[in-house]
Parts: sequence; C-alpha cells; structure tokens
Amino acid sequence: MPKPKSDASDQLAAKSINPDEIDWFNKMAHEWWDPNGVMHMLHDYNHLRIPWIRDGLIATKILPADAKNKPNCLEGTLILDAGCGGGVLTEAIGRVKGKVVGLDCAKQLIDLAEDHLAPQDDLKAYVSYCCETIEEHCVKNPNKYDAVVASEVLEHIDDKAAFLDCCVKALKPGGSIFITTISKTFMGWFIAKLWAEYITGIIRRGSHEFKLFITPNDVMKILKEFNCRKERVRGVRYDFFRRREKKFQFSSYSGVAYTLQAVKNK
Repeated sequence: MPKPKSDASDQLAAKSINPDEIDWFNKMAHEWWDPNGVMHMLHDYNHLRIPWIRDGLIATKILPADAKNKPNCLEGTLILDAGCGGGVLTEAIGRVKGKVVGLDCAKQLIDLAEDHLAPQDDLKAYVSYCCETIEEHCVKNPNKYDAVVASEVLEHIDDKAAFLDCCVKALKPGGSIFITTISKTFMGWFIAKLWAEYITGIIRRGSHEFKLFITPNDVMKILKEFNCRKERVRGVRYDFFRRREKKFQFSSYSGVAYTLQAVKNK
C-alpha cells in the first residue's frame, strides 16, 4: 500500500525526509502508546535498546563501568532521540535518568508525546521535546550531545547522508551515534516487508519501502565521511515465542535488522 500524498499544512521543511513519511506517522499518532497495538514492537524493543545504549556508552568511557549495575544507568548523559515519534524510547531513556531531547518534525507526534509526558512529574526533569527538523536542530545545538539515537528512523529517510551529517554535527567529539534499522538485503525484504507486513500482520501494511533500507556497510561508508569510526554492529532478531521483555535478541546475523554504534572522532 503506497503512502498517501501529504496534505498536512503544519509540517516543517526537511531536506532529508519525504513529507509523505511525516504525514503517514502523524496519522498514526493515536496508536503510538498502545503497547498491544500496531506499535507494540517499539515498546518491546526498549528492553534491548536501553541496555544497548548503556553498554555502548560504558565501552566508550562516557559512562563508568559500574553504570551497568545501576537502575539509573544513563544518569549524567545528554541524549538526542532523533525521530522520536510519540516518545516510546524517549521516556524509557528518561526513566533511567538520562537527560533526553525527543526530536521530531511530525507535529502531531510531538503533541502526543508531550501530552503523555504531562502527568508524569518525575520524568519532566529528564525529558523534553522539540518539533523541528534535524537540519534546524544541529545548527542550534552543535557538538552538544553525548549520544544521538536514531532508532527505527533511517528506513524512513530519503537523504540518509544529509540526515546522518546533521546527527553527527549535534554530537560531541567522542560521543556515539546509535542506529537501529533494516538491512537492504533479500532477507531484510522478506522478513521486514513481506513476512511482517503481509503474512503475519505484526506491522501495519505500507510501513516500509524496500528502497529505503540500507546495509550496515553503507551506513558506515556515510559516517566515515563525517569523521566517525565504527564501534560495533550487531544483528537483531524477533522471537514470537518469548516473553515481551525477551522478544528482541541480539544475533550474529545482521542481514535483516541490526544495531550500529559509531563514535565521532575527537
């Protein structure tokens, strides 16, 4: 199912993302915080994403080694959640005391994220939201963040080089960019597109376009141009039969979905 042409009047211009993608996600705003709805995989993914970010920042000395055993494991970090959507990962970062800015140019999603945050007084000191493009944000906030996270975002971006360039510009030297996305391979298409959208229906049909998938090698080719080095790439698999907190698992195979951490050179 092709995405409808955008008719939203409140979208901000962005070089890197197609306005139709922004409109698509705006129209799904009401479903974002239902952990049993079409966005359930984002909620499940947090059980892997938070330890992954924590361990990556320990490995690069942004966090001390003992952060691994602390409930507030991201305390003392400043993180940008680029393409935060309705804030599922953003709030999870805030709950472990990372100070985080959720960034998205889909206004209805930022409104939703702020509404969800509003009654949670304990999170407000750690979580804030900003409705603007990454292009605008990096100009205002150069070399600012300990980490920039772009999770399940890159597969919706037209100009990946422009997007990643801006993410790196917002990152402190020595900071890390954390990416999760889908690999542009036959298995990436078969599992993430055909199987997930059309056979099992665990993802809404039309959510992904194969032409926007990208391999980890191609991501790193771009990032190396912006003075970043690879820290680690790991495959990810989804297990139907495990408990919710165990559904996402790291894998040695990165041909479907993967995580990638790269460090901005000092």
